[in-house]
Amino acid sequence: MSDPLVLLIDADADSREICTLLLSHRGFRPVCAGCEVEALDLARRERPAVIVTELYTRTREGWRIPELLRGDPATAGVPLIVLSAHVLPDDRERAFRSGADAFLAKPVDGARLLAEVGRFRGGDRG
Repeated sequence: MSDPLVLLIDADADSREICTLLLSHRGFRPVCAGCEVEALDLARRERPAVIVTELYTRTREGWRIPELLRGDPATAGVPLIVLSAHVLPDDRERAFRSGADAFLAKPVDGARLLAEVGRFRGGDRG
């Protein structure tokens, strides 16, 4: 059995690198996207076990990523972990309404990220 594939979506290269190192060290196989278009293409093509995305709460694109993933039959069932530096209650609530299965505040605690990815690594949510 191959290592579970995790799609990381974040425009910040340093954040992608940190998450990639954490996940790789724990036996996950991360693939990365820096923008919405690349993320959707990778998600459809690679069929990740889990998707981890930065939620750019102050931009339209940030909110579109969860909505587009949930609206696409190919990705609708993939567990979605949202990361954001914006952690007001309204941001959390909107993230869950947009389809997030988990919400983690940035800067992300590595152990918490690994625990959440591990919790969902089996595939379809629910």
